Amino acid sequence: MTSQDLARIFPGLVDNYLEEASTPKQVSPDPIHEAHPSWSFTTTDQVLTIGAIFHDSEQLRVTLGLALDVPYTPEASHIVNRLNNKHLLFGRIFLIGNDESGRGCILMQEIFLCDSLSEEYLPSIQNLLRVMAALGGQAGQLAPQLREDLGGRPFTEEDAFFLQTNG
Repeated sequence: MTSQDLARIFPGLVDNYLEEASTPKQVSPDPIHEAHPSWSFTTTDQVLTIGAIFHDSEQLRVTLGLALDVPYTPEASHIVNRLNNKHLLFGRIFLIGNDESGRGCILMQEIFLCDSLSEEYLPSIQNLLRVMAALGGQAGQLAPQLREDLGGRPFTEEDAFFLQTNG
């Protein structure tokens, strides 16, 4: 499948097959959307998620916002590293931040190669959906605990463009 093919079907996959997901919303206006298609939706426990397709690398990046405005410190980094090492079934968690402000955010992401997906081979699409559902479930479990331990706040729909550009 090409990235163009995936861009055509992705919103419908989320809307029709991810039971806990909200209806996907286009993040960027046209014509930016055609060059870099991306949709926001919430998953289990209202975790903001972005599905962004990169035509140049033929990838789908699914990025989930776990906590915004957390301390950008070694302690926070150690917590994130421990989660990556001990708790994740799919994806990776990372802390990005600003040295000057000392604030950051925690994101989770999985990258799918478009050529590994095929409408003719439905198990590849089923696997995509299962991994996305698992990511949502993991994020729903981890995000509240991270915010309790580190502070910060949940990502909201108003943060969709920020999440897209940082994921």
